[in-house]
Amino acid sequence: MVAGLYGRCLRHLLDEERGVVLAEWEPGGDLDLRGTEVDAGLLAAVLERFRGEDGRLRIGAGRFAGAVFQGEVPFGRAVFSGEVDFSGAVFEGRARFPEARFVGACFAGAEFRAEASFYKAHFHDPGHVVAADVARFDRAVFEQEAVFARAVFPCEEGSRGPTFRHVVFRGETSFWGVVSGERVSFPHAVFMATSKLGPVVCKGELGLRAAHFMVPVVIEAVAPGILLGETRFEGPTVISARYARVNLDRVLLLHPCRVTTFTGLGDLDREPPLVAVLDALDQEYGPGPTVAVTSLRGVDAAMLLLAEVDLSGCAFAGAHHLDQIRLEGIWRLRSAPGGVRWARGLPRWCAKRQIINEEREWRALPGRRRPSRHDWGPPPAEPGAVPGLATLTTVYRQLRKAREDAKDEPGAADFYYGEMEMRRYSRGWRHAERWLLQAYWALSGYGLRASRALGWLVGAMLATVLLMLAVGLPDTPAREHLAGARVVGKQAPTLRAPFPARFNAERALKATDVVVNSVVFRASGQPLTRAGSYVEKGARFTGPVLLGLAVLAVRGRVKRG
Repeated sequence: MVAGLYGRCLRHLLDEERGVVLAEWEPGGDLDLRGTEVDAGLLAAVLERFRGEDGRLRIGAGRFAGAVFQGEVPFGRAVFSGEVDFSGAVFEGRARFPEARFVGACFAGAEFRAEASFYKAHFHDPGHVVAADVARFDRAVFEQEAVFARAVFPCEEGSRGPTFRHVVFRGETSFWGVVSGERVSFPHAVFMATSKLGPVVCKGELGLRAAHFMVPVVIEAVAPGILLGETRFEGPTVISARYARVNLDRVLLLHPCRVTTFTGLGDLDREPPLVAVLDALDQEYGPGPTVAVTSLRGVDAAMLLLAEVDLSGCAFAGAHHLDQIRLEGIWRLRSAPGGVRWARGLPRWCAKRQIINEEREWRALPGRRRPSRHDWGPPPAEPGAVPGLATLTTVYRQLRKAREDAKDEPGAADFYYGEMEMRRYSRGWRHAERWLLQAYWALSGYGLRASRALGWLVGAMLATVLLMLAVGLPDTPAREHLAGARVVGKQAPTLRAPFPARFNAERALKATDVVVNSVVFRASGQPLTRAGSYVEKGARFTGPVLLGLAVLAVRGRVKRG
């Protein structure tokens, strides 16, 4: 900026000319350094003219548009009583504004090449506040609207990224289109009037731990993770994220909260800084946008709705009112290993089912199962933190009830299976309940494995047919016992044919007819030996039971409403 009548900027004035200009400035006056290259010495001389008796910098309106600050910028405890414009300014060294007070500040297009600190800064009417590189607004106060729209924080590798620790936003705050090369953190921040946060795009986590939202809010983020531990939401909330792993540990929800996958960025997709970050996220995490919820510990699930989310790594134990959680759209859990598995030297077919991650961790505990037989993945990092069987049983029971209340019987089936598995393993072999549950599991997979029940039914029918051929079908008719001219009884028909001769096609058809009729509670009308009558009674009990279990399993998989 031209200094007075000399026709040159302050930097290029002679010492005598600069002294004349500096003499005109005093505390509380306006400062104009637009387009000026300012080194550390020149800035110190200028600021000394605006230092009040109390040692604080007191500046009226500050015009710094397009200025280049080559050294450290020490505006600590400065008081700006007029509008301050840093639009397009370049800060090559550290920019320090601790405890500064702004009536109105604009940093639109400013470039911070080193750390920018706004610790305990007070913005009464900040207008547009845009910062880059490492920006810290710890304990700052924004009295009215704060606009960070299209702010870019291209943080260096390994840096913390912009932080807003203990910041108070008393007015509406806009973070629309904020892009960061690292994380963006709002720990313990208070949002008193902010209705929307984002979309924020960053290569690191969006940290909202212990933040406080006092009004309804929509949070939109494209980031690898969102930390929400101990966050307080006092109004209805929507958390819409992409790529992110959302941790909801001990989040306080006073109104309904919806967590879903975020896909639309609008015209932000064409912004070069955003494209670069999105490409990096795609390469590292894949193109899938699904948001993953990692923990619900301490959350009131009655207030929670999860839609289009990945729950494969979610920790459910410790959530309150889990039986009232709402799941919509496509939600995915872990899958138990399926296929042929060997147990005690015998092959066993294991059907795939959905399980919660805590069951997988329990089954993968060291020493419990041999990995060669049961591929449940790596052991948990903290074995002592894995919930016990009683807790897992309760979690599965509550999730089952939630799906049943939503009229989703097929969705509740796997939760019921998990509940029964945890009950079975929680009882020792000395308890009758363990034997009963073991039989229920073996015969029909707790009434959910139709193929298993039908397999046992076919096997039982084949065994019954063989028994009928061997000892059940007679080859001599029944004979009457006479007492004089009066019939006093009958002798049961007998089987006298040699054992190999009893197995032929004609007798097999008769035996099959007897067995099929016994399954549907019908008498075949065939004469039987005494042993055959007992075999038929057994078939008339086991056959319908196994058939009923198969029908129950099919119904559980297809029933709706």
